[in-house]
Parts: sequence; structure tokens; C-alpha cells
Amino acid sequence: MRKLLNSELGRKSIEQFREAEKSPFIIILDNVRSQSNVGSIFRTADAFVTEAIFLCGITSTPPHREIQKTALGATETVTWKYFPHTIDAVKNLKEKGVKPSIINALKYYIIYPKLWFLKTYFRHKGFIDGVPGFVFCLFSALRYWRIYYILITKPETTLSPEVLAS
Repeated sequence: MRKLLNSELGRKSIEQFREAEKSPFIIILDNVRSQSNVGSIFRTADAFVTEAIFLCGITSTPPHREIQKTALGATETVTWKYFPHTIDAVKNLKEKGVKPSIINALKYYIIYPKLWFLKTYFRHKGFIDGVPGFVFCLFSALRYWRIYYILITKPETTLSPEVLAS
């Protein structure tokens, strides 16, 4: 079995991709260090014909050799934009009228707190400490509720340690 060339993959041309109906979601990459992971996200976004990718923070941007190698040409078809801070990307979406989704609410109110609680409970051996260990892990996990509330109610706020401490 031989490796297929890019021309043999049956992909849409750049013009066909730009004119195609897009899936109604935008991918936000926040501080992704691995350029190979960024390239694979571009390739996935190309396969699902997503609207755009927002790259934030230290995430590498195309054209970069490692991204191009993994993306297999998807960086030329998928629309992308760079933001220095993730909150700027969220503000941009809110200005466009994109509303927070129920999926994000579920992640920040149920999934992330439970995962963080279990992670800290077993990593820091909260079960040995008894009630103090349980309380530490519980309040550590509740920070996700506060972060999501701040993002929804005060989009102009940057999530600095001072804001989270207040």
C-alpha cells in the first residue's frame, strides 16, 4: 500500500471550501504549545468545514513548518485569526452576537468541577486528611463556577489573579 499524495485525497479546492456552507461553530485554541496539535486541529476543522479557528496566547500561528507539516494544506482553507488573550476572542464573539452555549455552561458548572475535585482529592490525598482535605478539594473545584460567571457577566474583564481573588 502506498502513501497518497495531497492531490489524490479528493479535498475541495480553496475556492470550493470558502463557498461551502460552514458548520456553525468556532474553535478557540488557548495557549496550545504543540505545533503538531495546532496543525491537527486545522486538519480537523477542514474536515468538518468549521467557520473559523481563533488562536490565542502562545499558540503558534501559520505559516510555521511544523503546523504546515501536520495540517496538510488546511491552513490555507480554514479561516483563522490570532488574539493575544483569550478574553479578546470571547469579546469578538460577543460583538458578533454569539451567545454562550449550554455546552460551555455544562462544562464549567458540572464537568470541570467534578474532574478537578477528583483530581485534587486523589493527587493531594484529601481522603487521608478527612474533612479538611474534602473541603480544600471542594472549594478548589468551585473556582470554575466563578470564572464562567465572570466571563458571562463582565466580558470586558480580563481574568487576572486580582479579579479572581476579589
